[in-house]
Amino acid sequence: MDTIANFLNQLKTTSEARRSSMTIRYSNLKFSMLKVLKNNGYVVDFMVDKDKNFITVTLKNQVFEHIRRVSKPGRRVYAKATHIPKPLSGYGLVILSTPKGVVSGKEAKKLGLGGEILCEIW
Repeated sequence: MDTIANFLNQLKTTSEARRSSMTIRYSNLKFSMLKVLKNNGYVVDFMVDKDKNFITVTLKNQVFEHIRRVSKPGRRVYAKATHIPKPLSGYGLVILSTPKGVVSGKEAKKLGLGGEILCEIW
């Protein structure tokens, strides 16, 4: 089971239903992805409840038009720092898993890092 695809699907369906919050199971990768989403303005806030192993995410009122899992368990997609894609001509967001952690595409270019392209959002 692809937990990242499930997480992205929950984000999209929650935003399409115009709900303000959602609860997901905790994992370090999801936590890192949520930090990137918060820094780029896609998520208002999130709280971690380590006792119950859950994360409560507060979403913006916008609806995600496009969320796509790029690298899948059966087919991993990697990009060098010079070839990181710019979805929607730079208005979208690419999340990468790099040796320095999970970062956005813009941060990865600044750091000169490539890595596995996890997803693209706009």
